Amino acid sequence: MHMGAPALPHRLEAPRRLRVDGFAATQAIRERGLPHIHVVALTANAIAGDREACLGAGMDDFVVRY
Repeated sequence: MHMGAPALPHRLEAPRRLRVDGFAATQAIRERGLPHIHVVALTANAIAGDREACLGAGMDDFVVRY
């Protein structure tokens, strides 16, 4: 990051983690009423419908990691 550049609030989420999944984490972030934090789903095990589920849960984008 360039010195003096503003930090952009963002968070990468794994949609299906063991303790707190990305869906629950995103819901908790959105319920706090904070300024918008970009949440991006990052997964290596994408199946049909995952992108739509993540976007529907309030995440801003969906990335598949190979």
